[in-house]
Amino acid sequence: MLLAAKKIVVEQLPEENRHLVEVETNVAFSVGSPSENKWTFTIELAPSVSNCFEVVFGVDKNSDEVLGLEEGRFCVGWDCGEWFWRDRYTGEVCNLAGATGLRKLDWVMLLNGDKTVRSVSCDVFDGNSPKSFFDSNVDLMRIVSRSADNVRVESKILLTGFSLFVR
Repeated sequence: MLLAAKKIVVEQLPEENRHLVEVETNVAFSVGSPSENKWTFTIELAPSVSNCFEVVFGVDKNSDEVLGLEEGRFCVGWDCGEWFWRDRYTGEVCNLAGATGLRKLDWVMLLNGDKTVRSVSCDVFDGNSPKSFFDSNVDLMRIVSRSADNVRVESKILLTGFSLFVR
């Protein structure tokens, strides 16, 4: 017995939704020289339950200037209503749900002379900042924005800093 399917005709496609746009870029990155001992990292955005923004730090092992999924070490950002960080090597994850009022994440690390981490503080995660993720070999960061407008990312190493502004 054969059943006939009803024919569906789409007269007009819906208008494109510009709010569902994904933008990605890769930026060369350095953690500075051993004499520098303070690294600050800031993300500032207008968080909502419908946008996503993440920064992935890693090592460009194949030198193609693109941080592939397998090359990413640590990810921090905002995803649909919560700030988060993930460490791919240790499997550690931290999510801070219901934080739509927190527009800015400030991360500060004090480093020892051999570039090991002495202390980490982050206003958003309040004591749940990982020390294990820092890797002095990091040379690339991938920034991905999904429907997040007016985002600013800044990274500075004490004295001879590196700053990146993304809008």
